[in-house]
Amino acid sequence: MQVQRDFLLTRQFQKVKQLEDIRSRIEKALKRLELYAQAYPDQSERVIDLKWSIGIALYAINNSFSIINDELSETPAFSKILEDTDVLTRSVITQINEMLRVEDVHIRNNRLMHIKQSTFTPFGSLLL
Repeated sequence: MQVQRDFLLTRQFQKVKQLEDIRSRIEKALKRLELYAQAYPDQSERVIDLKWSIGIALYAINNSFSIINDELSETPAFSKILEDTDVLTRSVITQINEMLRVEDVHIRNNRLMHIKQSTFTPFGSLLL
């Protein structure tokens, strides 16, 4: 995550504040996503997994702020922390992309169903 990388490289504590702002926006977005996903059980499960993954990623990022100090910034431990959070962040991105793919399928299916219904309605009206 860029905020983490910026903080670790510059030690500017306003970056930590940015992370809190990001966390707040993520929580709001996840709540909206949970409400939407209630209509789609497969997406609801993905939202649960996504929340868990985001929580772990944010915990790792937050933890890195507390354990990194000037002495560690040039060590393998520093690189490992960045690498681990990159892996977690990529996992979150992969999950989001999968949810978007599934949502595209839902949209296409709903559009096809709407087309079928709209073409059937005139025939039904004529028959009546």
